[in-house]
Amino acid sequence: MEWILTHDVRNITQWSPGFTERFQSSRDPSNNSFILTITNVQPSDTGVYYCKVWGDISGNGTQLTVTDPLADPVLIQDPVVSKVAEGETVEFQCAMYNASVIDTDVHWHYERPGSNREWLISHFVNGTLTKAQG
Repeated sequence: MEWILTHDVRNITQWSPGFTERFQSSRDPSNNSFILTITNVQPSDTGVYYCKVWGDISGNGTQLTVTDPLADPVLIQDPVVSKVAEGETVEFQCAMYNASVIDTDVHWHYERPGSNREWLISHFVNGTLTKAQG
């Protein structure tokens, strides 16, 4: 893990060598939250970003993937791990970059421990849903 910057209670920001003022920190008291803003993102900015307070309390991280706007589509799926109590509802999100979800079919698969990956459901751009039996 690499230190980027510190934004202290006096609103003074100190940057780690190698990080520039493209990285800005702010706080939003109305939301009781801290914000990191990165302008003019570069491929080298790709990584997991963590907030940390009081030296030892850390957030769970946010994955940033910087894509080439002319590259093939990229899918980022959230959450990476999901633990849900039996009977509850879970939702998975698959964000697509460099293409539009409006004109793209999606196919969901799953893999049980010790088994092969299996097709579950397809959602086509015309609105049709096709589901695996069972």
